[in-house]
Amino acid sequence: MVEVLLDRVDGQEAIVESDCRPESPTENSPVNEKLSPIQEFYYGQSIFITGGTGFMGKLLIEKLLRTCPGVTSIYLLVRPKKGKDVHQRTEEIFDDTVFAKLRDEQPKFRHQIVAIAGDCSQPNLGISSQDRATLIREVSIVFHVAATVRFDEKLKLAVPINVRSTRDVLNLCKEITNLKVKKAELSALNVYRFISYLIRFFSLFFSHPKLHYCHLISL
Repeated sequence: MVEVLLDRVDGQEAIVESDCRPESPTENSPVNEKLSPIQEFYYGQSIFITGGTGFMGKLLIEKLLRTCPGVTSIYLLVRPKKGKDVHQRTEEIFDDTVFAKLRDEQPKFRHQIVAIAGDCSQPNLGISSQDRATLIREVSIVFHVAATVRFDEKLKLAVPINVRSTRDVLNLCKEITNLKVKKAELSALNVYRFISYLIRFFSLFFSHPKLHYCHLISL
């Protein structure tokens, strides 16, 4: 279910659907003169983010919301966990201290947050057909940040999350009507020194006829 999180009203959360989208700045508009190239790029865009509950995902969300005020919506893929539903887990994300400055500067930022129930360990990200249709129609930028970062993770868990989900995100991107960014990569800091090697390795892995990723997924 797609949910737009609003501020607390009388101690409770209000949930509404919203299709509100700001107009893109024109060359002669006053707002355009105040925007940096990055802010102008994100102005009026709706963004889909996986892995928003993790360290890198939280930093990405905070940076986008705080420094790019023209962002229309951020759709977050959130997995129900430990008896907590998507709404409760999304609330926990923004209780983190990393969002303290954002809460002070923009207390109504939660109007821009849309929670999407899903699970990267499940086929097609565990997203309902209704939510998938919403993403295809509304989103223009995709960040796939979700991953298991344990180097000794069991293959039965690592492959669905780190390999199959990447394929599923790419397949989703192919269907998105107004996709603006086709590829955005994030990684844990401790692998950056190996990035050139990893690029060569994955180029070989995804192109070598005898090492097709589908064989790995089917194990």
